[in-house]
Amino acid sequence: MTNAQYARYVEGKPALRRPSTFANERFNAPEQPVVCVSWHDASRFAASIGGRLPTEAEWEYACRAGTLTSTYAGELEGEEDARLDAIAWHRRISDDRTHPVGEKQPNAWGLHDMLGNVWEWCADTYRPYTVLERHGDGYQRVVRGGCWNNRAKYARAARRDGGPVGREDWRIGFRVAMNVE
Repeated sequence: MTNAQYARYVEGKPALRRPSTFANERFNAPEQPVVCVSWHDASRFAASIGGRLPTEAEWEYACRAGTLTSTYAGELEGEEDARLDAIAWHRRISDDRTHPVGEKQPNAWGLHDMLGNVWEWCADTYRPYTVLERHGDGYQRVVRGGCWNNRAKYARAARRDGGPVGREDWRIGFRVAMNVE
């Protein structure tokens, strides 16, 4: 979701808070992904247009687009890989900011920015895969995809993390999933 799409949603609704990044030139171009939106706000936006946040499994399935490799561009090696640079914004090439959506090559299903640019909220509660860590309690939700200020190693289809549902972070955005009849 872009700043322009989110701005239309909050326009004329004084009860809705505008993301703090709307005042920051590194993040406020209309075509850039909206960031600094909590999981709750992202969920409400998705519902307002008849959608929802994707589940973690849906997000990974969409990201992979039929591939089984670390990215939809294939297996990548190291922090400097031209194939990753072609599909994802990450720390080495991002110029310390988000970028307009759709500038990088899409995956085989035509989806842009599945990796890099911004982490994306998912519907699922975050639970670590290992039993050595405490289990999620619903307070944290999954984020996927890596972002513009992460090292390249975070831009992987299987990479996941979690964030508190109230977090408004300049690295986290979202996309909307729609049910198809």
